[in-house]
Amino acid sequence: MVEEKNLSIDMAGYETAKAKARTSSRVSRNNRTTHTTCCQSSLLTRVQIKMVYMSDARLSAFASLALGFITSLIAFCTPYWLASDRRYYGDEFDKLGLWETCFRSIKNPTDFQHFKYYSGCRWVFSYEYVDGQTNLRDFLLPAFFVATQTLYTFGFVFLLLAAIGVLAIQLCFVIDKEMHAMKALSIIMFLSALFCTTACIIFGIKGDDRDWMPDPEHNYLSWSFALAVVGCFFQWVSSILFWVENRILIKKEAKKHSNSYTLEHQKTTFKKATNTTFHVYNGIESIQSHKRIS
Repeated sequence: MVEEKNLSIDMAGYETAKAKARTSSRVSRNNRTTHTTCCQSSLLTRVQIKMVYMSDARLSAFASLALGFITSLIAFCTPYWLASDRRYYGDEFDKLGLWETCFRSIKNPTDFQHFKYYSGCRWVFSYEYVDGQTNLRDFLLPAFFVATQTLYTFGFVFLLLAAIGVLAIQLCFVIDKEMHAMKALSIIMFLSALFCTTACIIFGIKGDDRDWMPDPEHNYLSWSFALAVVGCFFQWVSSILFWVENRILIKKEAKKHSNSYTLEHQKTTFKKATNTTFHVYNGIESIQSHKRIS
């Protein structure tokens, strides 16, 4: 009987402890959810406050950077820098991007025995273009195209760094000297625009050359190249606007220092005037007291 009573007490204690553990876990989960919600709301509030106090130049710079990043990313990834007119079915070349080539049926120009034909889309560095007997990679990657790939890649990396910097400034960090951040973003965007523009100029001059892809009279610079050019335009605009924002912040900082200096000067002048008035008043009081004594 005693054992049954002890067993019932133990079971009751176990159920009580289990209920307490369940309640504490529910409370901790609610606290965690509340903390996450508070963090998200505080982050959104911080972003909204920064958006309210942004100048038109900074907003325009961010918009230009976003448009430039989107267009440059599409141009970087899509294989439509150079394309062939689809109305001509006998062409060997189909389309080409920075990292992908598509052919209908092409052979190595130095393969006079017609040993191998290539069709379909492949990565430009695919091992199939170098199989020991035919080497099409030398034909696909002339010096100007390698220069285009390299320069546009450098420009895109700088553009990516600028995008990350903008997100970090707006979402994560509070910078006291924002003018230095705007100047750095302007320089980064300038380098990005310079590299990408140089790459587009080189490819625009040499991409549709008769000495490269077959059937050059049917080939044309396609929409990926057009997006790359549009991206370069937005990069230049963003670089200029970041520099304008930097000058605006410098003028605001100079005006703030000027106002603080004026305020300090007024305080000093007021103190001097007060001290002078006090001394004059004391002198007058002393003179009057001497007159009373005499």
